Amino acid sequence: MAYAICLRLDADAEVVVEAVWRKLAGAGISDDMVRLGYAPHLSLAVLDEEPHEAVVAGALEDGVAIDCQLGPVRQFDGTDVVWLALAGGEVLMDLHRRVLQRLPTELVRSHYRIGSWTPHVTLQTKGDATRATALAEAAWPEQQSAKLVGMELVRFPPVVVLKHRAFRV
Repeated sequence: MAYAICLRLDADAEVVVEAVWRKLAGAGISDDMVRLGYAPHLSLAVLDEEPHEAVVAGALEDGVAIDCQLGPVRQFDGTDVVWLALAGGEVLMDLHRRVLQRLPTELVRSHYRIGSWTPHVTLQTKGDATRATALAEAAWPEQQSAKLVGMELVRFPPVVVLKHRAFRV
């Protein structure tokens, strides 16, 4: 089992991202995000062990919704992972730093650590990345406004929400 601290997108943004997921699945390219059974999200940290309850309580912050921009479509080099860039400015980067400072560094997967993290919303983790990128680019506007409206601790797979905090909108 792994654990993640995730930020949830507003309902309108979720609908648009889920539409791309369904197009990828319908084209026979990848259905992994649809099968995940969890809404579109931004992972702040992924851990291979459950953090102590006190650590989680400190890491899950109350806050105000964060305005962001989704897009364009990207692919992580050397992988099948296709994703949407997510720009949330210094507010998002500060939140990421604060959350990670409360977590034991050795538990956080390396590409989620401060200085290595790329804010993104995953469109697929496995499948034909070339076809997925082309289809997602055709389905996605260059950028779209969105809000990050809550924070969750989840365990996966399968995804189970363990804690949730809604942000003030």
